[in-house]
Amino acid sequence: SFRSFYVAMFIAMLILGLGGVTGLAANPARDLGPRFAHYLLPLPGKGSSEWHYGLIVPLWGPLAGSALAAAIFKGCEALFDMVEIDEVTEAGGVEL
Repeated sequence: SFRSFYVAMFIAMLILGLGGVTGLAANPARDLGPRFAHYLLPLPGKGSSEWHYGLIVPLWGPLAGSALAAAIFKGCEALFDMVEIDEVTEAGGVEL
């Protein structure tokens, strides 16, 4: 099955398409470390460290996504607990 290949190519195209010239910072450690060093080092003629992007996308994005996923999981778990499911007998039929 090529499903995993399609998922990998989709992620690769997102990274290439959204990354711009320097690439997408999909890993916060790979983005925040160099950004912080750029902010601290006294380089002549350096531009902005672009903290507005550096804190929102690679840091707060995954945190917000994981919180949303946990809330959805808890909601589905609560719905599952509300539904009464009959036990299945050993023969494979539904116990009445």
